[in-house]
Amino acid sequence: MLIGREKEIKTLQQAYHSEYSEFVAVYSRRRIGKTFLIREAFNYQFTFQHTGVYKESLKKQLRNFRDALKMSGMKKGNILTRCSNRHGD
Repeated sequence: MLIGREKEIKTLQQAYHSEYSEFVAVYSRRRIGKTFLIREAFNYQFTFQHTGVYKESLKKQLRNFRDALKMSGMKKGNILTRCSNRHGD
């Protein structure tokens, strides 16, 4: 159960129910319940979930994100190619 997170849950639910594809990035300091908030707000039903690595370079973060998308079944596409090319991969 979440207490005092009504605003955050509303924002997540709006993205979920949008008529468009939405990308949601949740960030804050460590250990305050970001993952729990997301899991609870979406009732543990995900198509894709990825967590970044603390103090890692942007290049490495993007490579990890791209690889996680590939492992989840996403075919190589424009966004993955642009990410790779822009950051020297």
